[in-house]
Amino acid sequence: MQDEQKTKSQLISELQALRQEAARLESSLYECKQAEEALQKDHKASEMEQRESKKQLTTLLNAITGIAGLADKDGTILAANNALAKSLGRKKDELIDHSMFEFVASEAAEKRKASLQKIVTSKKPLLWEDCRAGRYFKTSAYPIFDDNGNVKQVAWFAEEITERKKIENKLLQRENYLSALNRAKSVLLSSESENAYQQFIDILGPASNASRTYIFINHTNAKGEALMSQKAEYCAEVIKPEIDNPDLQNLSYNSFEKMNKILSSGNNYSGIVNNFPQDEKEFLEVQGIKAILMIPIISENDFIGFIGFDNCVSEREWDSVEQEFLQAAAHDLAVFIERNRSKKQLKTEHIRFQTAMDAMDAIVYVADMQTYKLIFSNKIFKNLFGNKIGEKCYFVMQKGQTKPCNFCTNHLLLDKNGNPKEPYVWEFQNTITKQWYQLRDQAIYWPDGKLVRIEIGTDITDRKKAEQALKKSERKFRGLFTGMSAGVVFCKAVYDENGNMTDSILKDMNPVYEKLANLKKETAIGRKVSEMLRGIGLEWFSTFDEVLKTGNSASFEMYHENSKKYYSIFAYYSEKDEFVAIFDDITIQKKAILALKESKNRFKALSEATYESILISDKGICIEANQAASKMFGYSYNELIGIFGTDVIAGESKELVKKNMLAGYEKPYDAIAQRKDGSKFNVEILGRMFEYKGKNVRITAVKDITERKVTELKLQKYAKTQETLTREVNHRVKNNLSAIISMLHKEQDRAEAQELSSLPVLDALEKRIRCLASVHSLLSESRWRPIKLDELCKLIISGALYNLPLSWNANLNVNASTVRVNSGQAHHLALVLNELATNTIKHALANRETVQINVDIKQRKNDVRICFCDDGPGYPQEMTDGDFINSGVGFELIQGIVRHSLSGNVRIENDNGAKTVISIQSAVFSRQSSVGSRQSTAYSSSTATVDCGLKTADC
Repeated sequence: MQDEQKTKSQLISELQALRQEAARLESSLYECKQAEEALQKDHKASEMEQRESKKQLTTLLNAITGIAGLADKDGTILAANNALAKSLGRKKDELIDHSMFEFVASEAAEKRKASLQKIVTSKKPLLWEDCRAGRYFKTSAYPIFDDNGNVKQVAWFAEEITERKKIENKLLQRENYLSALNRAKSVLLSSESENAYQQFIDILGPASNASRTYIFINHTNAKGEALMSQKAEYCAEVIKPEIDNPDLQNLSYNSFEKMNKILSSGNNYSGIVNNFPQDEKEFLEVQGIKAILMIPIISENDFIGFIGFDNCVSEREWDSVEQEFLQAAAHDLAVFIERNRSKKQLKTEHIRFQTAMDAMDAIVYVADMQTYKLIFSNKIFKNLFGNKIGEKCYFVMQKGQTKPCNFCTNHLLLDKNGNPKEPYVWEFQNTITKQWYQLRDQAIYWPDGKLVRIEIGTDITDRKKAEQALKKSERKFRGLFTGMSAGVVFCKAVYDENGNMTDSILKDMNPVYEKLANLKKETAIGRKVSEMLRGIGLEWFSTFDEVLKTGNSASFEMYHENSKKYYSIFAYYSEKDEFVAIFDDITIQKKAILALKESKNRFKALSEATYESILISDKGICIEANQAASKMFGYSYNELIGIFGTDVIAGESKELVKKNMLAGYEKPYDAIAQRKDGSKFNVEILGRMFEYKGKNVRITAVKDITERKVTELKLQKYAKTQETLTREVNHRVKNNLSAIISMLHKEQDRAEAQELSSLPVLDALEKRIRCLASVHSLLSESRWRPIKLDELCKLIISGALYNLPLSWNANLNVNASTVRVNSGQAHHLALVLNELATNTIKHALANRETVQINVDIKQRKNDVRICFCDDGPGYPQEMTDGDFINSGVGFELIQGIVRHSLSGNVRIENDNGAKTVISIQSAVFSRQSSVGSRQSTAYSSSTATVDCGLKTADC
C-alpha cells in the first residue's frame, strides 16, 4: 500500500513538471512569434535603409571628378558615376547589373579578372597604372568586407595621368641629353687627338636618337677651294655606315651652295630630304636619308665644320629643344678643335684661362701632383684662402693639416700607365670654410709639361642642407628656388580703403632672397614687408600695383637706402592679388658704370669682367664696347665701333629704344635685340648719361634675359603642380588614417564580443593612430611649417582624455612656450605624450575620479625640457629604482622614441605624484632670436645631421 502511494506521488510530481514545461514552451513560442514579427519589421527597415544608402552612394560617386565604380566580387557593376559611363560610351543604366568585363577588350578583361581575384583573395587594396589608346591611367581598387571579414564588394577609382607621363618622358629625354653632353665634354677635355671625334660621336649619336651621326671638318685644297671631309661616324643598328665612302672625303662645297650659305652664317641646316633642292636631294637619298639636321661648328666666327644627324627610319625632325642641346655639343667640339689648333698661343690662352676661372662661381686651383705645391688659383680661391702660390695645398686648404690628406684623389686620376684618366667627381666638407663642395678633379699636362691636378669646387652647401632637411620633414617647396642666381619672393598685396596697394605680405622666398634681404624665412613668412624690411616706401609698391592691375610684367630698378644697394627687379602677375618679384643685386654694375668717368682703362677692366654687354655712345653712335657686347651681338669689336646703337635692336623694338635714348630714359626696360646673323633674343637695357673723356655720353648695359624668361614660366607651372600634389597627398593620408581607425573599431567590437585578449592592444593601437591623425591635421593646417610645442601638448593630451566617463574630471595645465617642432619631431612627441596621458588615466584615476595634469616646457642653454606631472599615486618603487623590466610596453615605447628618434633621454621620479622629465639635447634644435631681431643663433653638434630641430623665440 505504501509503494502504491509513492508511485502516485511520483506521477503527480511528473505531471506538474510536464505542465510547467508546457507553459514554458507556450511562453517561448509567444516570444518567438514576437521576435519573428520584429525581424520582419527590421527587414523592411533594412531594405529601405539599403535603398537610401544606394542613393547616397550614387550621389557620392557622381561627386568624384575621376572615374569611380562599385562591383561585387564576381565583377557585376553595382554602382557607377557619370565619368565611368562617359569613358565607356554608355549610359549608367546600361552598366548596372552587368559584368564589368563586357565593356573592355578580351585581353584587358583577363587582366581585370586577375586583378579582381587578387583583391578578393588577398583582401588588400591594389594599385596599378596602364595605357589605353595612348592615354595613361592610374587606378586604385579597395575591398569592402562583410560582417565575417570576407570581401563582398570592390570599389575602384581611376584618374588620367597622361600629362604627367609626358612631362616625365620629357625630363628623361633632357637628362639623357645632359648626361651625354657631360660625358662628351669629358672626352674632349681628356684628349688632344682626333680620336676624340669618334669617342665624342659615339656618345652623342645614341642620345640624339639619330640613325647616323657624323662629323665633317672643313679645309681647302691647293687652289683655295673650300672642301669638307668626314672624320667620324656613329650608326644605329641595321643602318649602313658611310665612313668608308670615298665620296665623303674632300667633298667640294660648290655642289651644296645653299647648305654652305646657311651653315657658314651660324644657322642650322635641317628638314625633310624630300623638300630639298634636286641635287642635294639626290645625293642624300642615295644614303637612305629621310630627314637631316646639320649643326655648324663655329670657332671665333669661323665656320670650321659641322655635326650631322640623319634619320633613315622616318621623317621625324629634331625639335628646337633638342637642337639647343646639340648646339651646345657643337660648341664644345668647336672649343676642342680650337684648343688643338691654338697651341702656339699658350700664353694668351693662359690669360683667358685665368679670366674664365675667375668668372666661375666655383673654387679652382692647380697643384703639382708630386710636390703638392699650388701653381694656380682663381679669384674665389684667393678670397677664401689667400694668394698661396708655391705653398702645399693641404697646408693652405685644410685646418691643422701638416701632411698630404688621407682623402687625396691623386691616385685616382692616372691610369696604370701614368696617363690622365677621366675626371673624378666627389663631394667634401672643407675643414676651414665648413662649406660643402662638389669637387671635379682631373690630371692634365701643364704648359711646362708637368702632370698637375686641377680641381673645380662648386659650393653645394645649400643643396646638401636641402637634401638632409628633405629626409626629415615634408616642408612645402623646400629648395624650390635654390638653383636660381637671383632672389625670388612671392607676395600678396595689401590695399587701403581706396584700393591702392600700400604693403604686401611675404608668402614664400628662396635662399638668395633671404641673403639679399637679410631675413630668415621661418620668421618672415606671413609678415608684412614694411615690418620686416626697413626703408621700403610706397614707391616700391607702385610698380607692383600696376603689375596686378594690368597683368603685365614690369622691370625696374630701386635703390635701398638702408643697405646702400641697387636692385634690378622684375615683377609679374601670379594670381589674384599676388605677384612674384625677382631681385638681382646690381650694386656692382652700378659702381662699375660710375667708375667709367675716371678712365677708359678702368672701364675696360670692369666691363670685361661682366657678362653684360656695355656700350658707350655719343649722339647715338657707338664709341666704345666691351668683349661681352661683341660676343652677345656677333660683331667684332671694330664692327661695333661707329654703328648706331639701334643697329643691334630688332625692328619691333627700334622705336622704343630710339625714344628712350633721345629722352635720356634711365630705368631698366625690356626689348628685343638682334644679332649680326639676324637671330633675335630678349634683353634688359639700362642706359645712363655720364661724362666721359670730357663730353656727355650714354652708357648702356644690355643683359640677355632669355633664360630668365624661360625659368619664370617653368617656376609658375612647377609651383602650381606642387601645390596640387601637396593638397592631394594630405587628403589621401587623412582618408587612409580614418579608414585604419574604422577597421580598428570593427576589430575592437569583434574582440569585445568574443572576449579576446587582444582588446587592450587594439584599443592602444587605435589611440596611437588617432593621435598621429590629429598631428597630421595640425601640420596640414599649418602648411607643414613648424608648430608650437605647447599647442601640440594640449591637442594630444586633450584627445587622450576626451573619452573619460562624465563622472571623472581631468584638469590639464600646459605652460605657454614659443618652442616649435617640425613635422617628424611632432609625430614622435605626439606618441610619447599619448602614452603618458594613457598611463595617467590608467593609474592616477584607478581609485578616484579627479586628476590634475601639469606640463611644463622650458628652453635651456643646452636642451629643451618637457616635464609631465600628475597628482596620482606615482610610479612603483622598482621603476624609480631603475627596474623597467615589468614597466609595460607603454614606457618601453616612450624610452625607444625619445632615445632613438629624438636623441634625448627620459627620467622618472615621484614628486607629489608621477613625474616624467624628457630632455632633448641641443644637437637637434636651434634657438632663434626674438621677433624683430635681424640675427639668429643656431646650436648644433659637429656630429649631428643638419636639421631645423626644435625651435623657440626665447632668448
